[in-house]
Parts: sequence; C-alpha cells; structure tokens
Amino acid sequence: MSNEAIEQVFLLGWRKCIRWEDIVEIESNPKDRMVTITGADGTKIVYSRFLADRPRLLLELKQRCGEDLPPDFPQEPHDGL
Repeated sequence: MSNEAIEQVFLLGWRKCIRWEDIVEIESNPKDRMVTITGADGTKIVYSRFLADRPRLLLELKQRCGEDLPPDFPQEPHDGL
C-alpha cells in the first residue's frame, strides 16, 4: 500500500495495482476472512486470510474509502496503526 494505490505482488514479479480513487467495489466474506477489491478497469485484488498485515489493510480501506464501505465490512480491532 502506498499513498497512491494498493498493490498485490506475486511470485516472479507479476503485479496488480489499483489506485485508491479507482476502487469501485469492496466485498468481504466474514466466513473465510477474504476481502476482494475491484478497480474501475476490472482489476481485482483478493486479500486472503493467509496474507500478512490484515489489520493495516482494513485500517487503510476504512481511512480511504470510509462511507463507501459495505455494511458487512469487517469491524476487527487493529493494532494501533
């Protein structure tokens, strides 16, 4: 995550990037703790429960997308970030 975008980096250097202002949809699934972020161009970044720093992801999304978050968005505590 940066000031401009959220980025997912895969093995072998493949990357997906969505600028904060281009986020059009955020879906969360409380059962498996996955968060899917969709950009205006259809790019999807899926954040699974196996990836590190979930509290920071949730905090960044709350700060940057605020009122546009779905009602079922996770309300987990964060680590004071």
